[in-house]
This record gives sequence, structure tokens and C-alpha cells, in this order.
Amino acid sequence: MKQQTGQVQVPVLELEGTWLSDSTTILNWLEEHYPQPALLPQSDKERAEVMLWEELMDGVLGPQARLLITGRLLGSTDTQVQQLEQFLSQKYHYAPGYGEEHARVTVKRSLTILAHTLAERRYLVGDTFTRADLTTSCMLALVNPPADELFFVPSRAGEDQAENIGAK
Repeated sequence: MKQQTGQVQVPVLELEGTWLSDSTTILNWLEEHYPQPALLPQSDKERAEVMLWEELMDGVLGPQARLLITGRLLGSTDTQVQQLEQFLSQKYHYAPGYGEEHARVTVKRSLTILAHTLAERRYLVGDTFTRADLTTSCMLALVNPPADELFFVPSRAGEDQAENIGAK
């Protein structure tokens, strides 16, 4: 990916030779080129609420959850996991002790805010699914990831997707 885009951050979307990076940029492109179903409400107030949720989830919950993941990776004897831990430690400025405890408290507070917001409604903003719900669901996957068998991760170079579905 770095050779194609000049960066290692995900998500990245390639469209006819053009690379879009960052989830917000990709969502903006989708909204512009495929406006239906709309992921942004019509009212300015609700659009601002969507942006607030995107910022909270992408800028607070996501990074803090990644810090907790980094802490869980510490001590692994697997070389690839050690490389991932080192990369994440540098990227998210992981610090055991206070840093990890601060991340845990921040994640808990974010989840409490989310739970109270959704206590009596189905969507974060308005009466329809928006970018706020999409961003939140992506960040919640860091906190409580789906089962491994739902992901395609090749175990060896050269294997095709059909051989890897459900493999562990």
C-alpha cells in the first residue's frame, strides 16, 4: 500500500487510478457520487451532530481502543505480532501504566456516552442510518471485534480466497 499511496494508514480506496485515504474523505466522495441512500441528514444541526459523532468515535474511541489492543499484544512471541505491537506503540504513543489506564477510562466513558445516547433510539442522529452510525460501528469493532472466521486473512502466500474462508 505504501508503494501505491505513499502512506501506511488505512482505509484507502482506489478509484480509477486515484487513491483516496482517510474514512472521512472516502465518505465525502461516496456522498458526492452516490447520494442515495444519503448518509448525511438534510438539516445543518443534524449534519453537525453527525460530524460530532464522527470526531468522537474516530478521534477518541478509535485511538484509545488501539492503545488497549497494543497493550494486549505486549509479550507475544510471534514475530509478526511483535512487529505490529512495535508499529502501534510508536504510532499511538503507547505507554504502559498511566497511558493504558487513561485509555481504558476514556473507552469506558465513550461507551457510556454511546449507551445513554442510544437508550431510547435506534440511530445516533435522527431517524435514519448516517455516517455517525457507520463510523461508530467501525470503531466498536476495535473494542469488541467480530469472530476471526468472519475475516479473510491468508495464512500463506499463494493461497486463494476459497481455501482460506473459515481457516484458522
